[in-house]
Amino acid sequence: MVSFIGESLGAIVAFLLYRKGLKKPLLPKLEKYPKLVILLNSEGKEASLLIIYLRMLPFMPSGLVTLGSALGKIKLLNFAIASSLGKIPAMLIEALTVYQVIEFNLAGKLVLLAAGSWGAYGIIKHKVFKNKG
Repeated sequence: MVSFIGESLGAIVAFLLYRKGLKKPLLPKLEKYPKLVILLNSEGKEASLLIIYLRMLPFMPSGLVTLGSALGKIKLLNFAIASSLGKIPAMLIEALTVYQVIEFNLAGKLVLLAAGSWGAYGIIKHKVFKNKG
C-alpha cells in the first residue's frame, strides 16, 4: 500500500511539474510523433482509458506516459485516478514476483533465472557491440 501511494503521488507531482515547466517548450517538438499526439489530443474518458492502458503495458516508460499526459488536455483529477488505477496490475505483478523470490520456490527460482539471463545477455551484447565500434 505504501508503494502504491508513493507511486501515485510521485506521478501526480511529476505531472504538475511537467505541466508547469515543460508544456510550452516541448509541445511543438512532440507533435512530430503521431502516437503521442493521440494522447496529447485526447480528453476526458478517452484520455483516462488511454492512460490506464499505457500504465498497464510492461515496457512503457512511466515518465513518458506522465509527460504525454501533462502536455495534453487531461485534467489533473482524471490523470490522478487513471494513473493510479493503471498502476495496480503492475504493482500486483511486482509484489507477486518479489514474494516468489523471497519464498524461493520453483517460481522464485525461475524469476531469478530469467532476470539473471536477461541481465547477462544485456551485458554481453553491450560489451560485444562496444568492442566492435
